[in-house]
Amino acid sequence: MRHKAALWMAGYALVLIDGGVSAYFIAPPEANAATAVIIPSACAVLMLLCAVASAMMQRNRLIGMIGVHAGLVLPLVFAIAFGSRALVATSATEDYREQQGALVDAEAPRIPGANASIEAEADTVDHDKMYLAVTLWRLTGLSGLASVAILLQRPKPEARREAAVVD
Repeated sequence: MRHKAALWMAGYALVLIDGGVSAYFIAPPEANAATAVIIPSACAVLMLLCAVASAMMQRNRLIGMIGVHAGLVLPLVFAIAFGSRALVATSATEDYREQQGALVDAEAPRIPGANASIEAEADTVDHDKMYLAVTLWRLTGLSGLASVAILLQRPKPEARREAAVVD
């Protein structure tokens, strides 16, 4: 039964890597797409460590318990982190689209200094971050689902007591 949780943790790690790689390939050229791979990959490594540790439950109960509990908590932490970054990316996408609309709708000729507020905004948001917002929202939801799925793999209380007696 504990090995199922380890398999779910490993599967979740693969989902994290897939999310990062997908974001990398759909990112616009102006984006720092390497971060989109690095962060989810680092999270995936942590989840793989938890999977390995939880699979060691029969040999070393302490390490196994650390792996199981860390594997339960980390997806929740990741969901919160991805969700907070998704809010920022969504806001940046809205700002970018408003900025682009303002540039298109501006009827005044683009004279240096005449449209200073629009030009200042143009310097701050240089590309649409929708790719990032979508990826982060997807990883937020999948992290929440992974946490629930891993939690559901826990053995029933009777089985846990029997396993503790056998150890």
